[in-house]
Amino acid sequence: MDVRPVIPFHVVSDEVIEDLHRRALRVLEEIGLRVSDPRLVRRLQGRPGVRFRDDRVLLDPAVVREVVNLTERRKQPLPDRRAPDHISILTAYHARHILDPATDTIRPLTEADAVRAARLTDALRDRDVIGGAPGAPQDIAPPLRIIAQYRISAEWSRSGHYAPVSTVAEQRYIRQMARVLDEDFPLECYLISPLRLEGDEVSAVITYLETCGKSEQPVHVTTLSMPTMGLSGPADPLALFVLGLAESIGGCVAMTLAFEQEARVHMARPGAYPCDFRTGALIVGSPEAVLIELIRRDFDRFYRHGMWARALRTMSPVTGVQAAAEKSAGAVACALAGYEEWFGGGYIGLDEVFSPVQLLVDCEIRDYALQLARGFEADPSFDDVAVLREVLTNTTEGLPFMTHETTVAGFRKVFRPSRLFDRHPYRGQTQPKDEALCAAKEELKRLEGAHEYRLDAARRAEIQRIYEDARTELG
Repeated sequence: MDVRPVIPFHVVSDEVIEDLHRRALRVLEEIGLRVSDPRLVRRLQGRPGVRFRDDRVLLDPAVVREVVNLTERRKQPLPDRRAPDHISILTAYHARHILDPATDTIRPLTEADAVRAARLTDALRDRDVIGGAPGAPQDIAPPLRIIAQYRISAEWSRSGHYAPVSTVAEQRYIRQMARVLDEDFPLECYLISPLRLEGDEVSAVITYLETCGKSEQPVHVTTLSMPTMGLSGPADPLALFVLGLAESIGGCVAMTLAFEQEARVHMARPGAYPCDFRTGALIVGSPEAVLIELIRRDFDRFYRHGMWARALRTMSPVTGVQAAAEKSAGAVACALAGYEEWFGGGYIGLDEVFSPVQLLVDCEIRDYALQLARGFEADPSFDDVAVLREVLTNTTEGLPFMTHETTVAGFRKVFRPSRLFDRHPYRGQTQPKDEALCAAKEELKRLEGAHEYRLDAARRAEIQRIYEDARTELG
């Protein structure tokens, strides 16, 4: 028998999500998406189920249902909602700064920092960490930064080959590098909330699709958005999800109709973010942000999206009390909800700062939450009456079970020591220090010294050649 705590199967029921889905389709039919790129307008004109009202594209529900086929989607098996047996940590990719472990100060991320971070994440593969360079090196010419980020990840890490592209040149060179690795690099088409299929990133995707060679087609494209509660979307949480759904679904349908030969378009899970109404800023790590992640779990189930959670997020710019509290709260909630992939490892200050030490602390937070979610595995064959009789008959020790054979055989089922957290009794220190951070810094040195992986010379040389081409064109 397993004794496992879980968050209920449904936070939001399928019936409620079906209603929100219908409301999103009404938004697309009655309000539509603003489209300003003349190439996209031209491709959508005359398509069945597409109408124009001024600069907005209105989509008939029938054509939406044809493209986003819920019946077909829901033939896929449901994700297992039991407590996870393992949890992977995904580092992020947007940092422009690093919390230097040597000086405990924040400074711009350099190319050398990006290499060390990519090596660290690869060294943590055996602890289920996935990632590469955590951001674009700021000591490289701006047009080359994102391309350099991908090159570093490819060279020094066996996972997490990603960079947040926003220009056609970045798309072109990074997709060339991805092919060297025998990998795909999908394009991301971000809508601007509320309901705008336009902007520089959308324009870049359109340009790439219209100019790439036939051998590349169809290119995988994902449509997604980031509506924020009370800023670019309604303050009502479920209405915010309606907007996120309308943008993700509407973008997918419009791009599918416009580029049915050139692209295979996928809708991302609906975007939804809370904000701080004092500052008007998007926030993470707050109770509202964790609640949104729990609600998104039910959307993942309904639409059969892959399950990953923003479990390890914080607004704090330092590895300290706030970061520990916010990341731990999100981690425990997402572990009990059954999420097996967590995003945000090593990130502080939203996603502006990467901290190598925080990444190691995040691994400890994950292990803590995973142990809690796993619960206890009770042994139904354990004869407690017989064991207690035998112990009390044969010993007068005050702690008779410390060396008992059942303890020796079974203690690992209920106890897993931490690598960083101090769980010893108080030892009378007059000037206590944070043992966890000290241990994390020592572990960081060990991992950096032990890491050996590097991409093989032939593929490394080809990626470097592509990078030199980019440097010639852009640098």
